Amino acid sequence: MGRPSKLSDKQWQEIKDRLVDGESGRALAKEFGVTETAIRRRLSSQVEKIKTVAIQLHTAEKDFNSLPVSSQVSAQSMLIKLREIGENLISAAANGAITANKLSLRAMSLSSFIGDGLDSCDDEQRQAMRDVMALGMGVNTHADLGLKLMTVSKSYPLTDIGKDESNKQVTHSRAREVLNNLNLLANDN
Repeated sequence: MGRPSKLSDKQWQEIKDRLVDGESGRALAKEFGVTETAIRRRLSSQVEKIKTVAIQLHTAEKDFNSLPVSSQVSAQSMLIKLREIGENLISAAANGAITANKLSLRAMSLSSFIGDGLDSCDDEQRQAMRDVMALGMGVNTHADLGLKLMTVSKSYPLTDIGKDESNKQVTHSRAREVLNNLNLLANDN
C-alpha cells in the first residue's frame, strides 16, 4: 500500500465536488496543501466519469422529454422490463452458481470413493462414477445461465441500451434487441 494521505476522506470528497463544479485543480492543490498531480491521480478519472454520466443523463432527459407522452410511457415501460429482467437473471445466475458449487462439492466427495481404474471398480464405485458424471452435468447446467448472462452483458452493455452506433440518437430498436436477447436467454433456462 502507498503512504497515508495527508487529507481525510471528507476533504478528498470536497475536492472532488469542487472539481466537478469547475474549480481548478491547481487552486485546490494550493488550498489543501497537496500537489496537483496527487489530485489528478486520485480524482481525475472519477471526475471525468461523473461529468460524462451527467451529460448522458441530461441528453437522455432531453430526448425523453421530446417524445410524445405515449412514447414516454412506452420507454418507461421498456425500462422497467429491462430492469426486472436484469434483476431476475442476476438472481437466477447467483442461485445457479450456488447450486453448481454444491453439486461440484458433492461430486468431489463422491470421486474420492472411486478407485484408480475401471477394471478394479466394484458395483458401488461404478455407481459413484455415474453419480459424479450426472452431478457434473448438473454443475454445467446450473452454471450455464451465469455464463450466458456474462456473454450477453459483454455483447449488450447496459450503457449502450437505447443508443445507435453514433452514440447520439436514442433508438428503440437497440433497446428492443437487448430485451429480446435477454428474453431468449431466460427462455433457454
